[in-house]
Amino acid sequence: VTCSENGSITSEILTDILKHIDSFKIFDRIEATPFLLLDGHGSRFGLSFLEYVNPQPQEEAVPPEDDHSWTVSIGTPYRVLLDHPELKNTKNKSAIHEAYSQCMLSGVLPMEKENINFDEGASKTFLDKIVDHEVRKRARQTALSERKEELRAQAVANFNNATKITAGVVFKGHGCILDQDVTRRVQEVCNRREDDRSRLKEGEEP
Repeated sequence: VTCSENGSITSEILTDILKHIDSFKIFDRIEATPFLLLDGHGSRFGLSFLEYVNPQPQEEAVPPEDDHSWTVSIGTPYRVLLDHPELKNTKNKSAIHEAYSQCMLSGVLPMEKENINFDEGASKTFLDKIVDHEVRKRARQTALSERKEELRAQAVANFNNATKITAGVVFKGHGCILDQDVTRRVQEVCNRREDDRSRLKEGEEP
């Protein structure tokens, strides 16, 4: 049982928890590296925690019992699931077809499409709104698709140049796994802060 002064989780507490688990030699890391799923709280980006789960490669082989590496993920790669063909089938239906299907599922018999007056009245107004919605949605999707590579490159640049490493910066610019690259970036940010503090003490501009 442990706690912090303000009652919040810290990187040190996370590290101690994993050290305690590893002390029981539960995981055979020759077989597989244990996986830890976390949210994006700031404590996940503390250097002590990242250095523990991502030990530096050694020149000599580390005995399995001394290996304390973990695969840590902040969230899941949900886009892989959303791109599943079965889910795509439901997204490709037109708004009119979808509304018609929902009526049938709910037991409400809709007016036959052949008898709907699309030239005037409420039906025309609704149809205009549906078409306008579809046109706008497709325009947004096209714009996002065309800018996909540009947005991805920008997210990667933000990750490589960020002065504060957060879940959003990592997830968008690197991915959900807190690996050696994330550890390196956090180390760079910490070193920069230490340099700035040293300059301030010496009366220099950071």
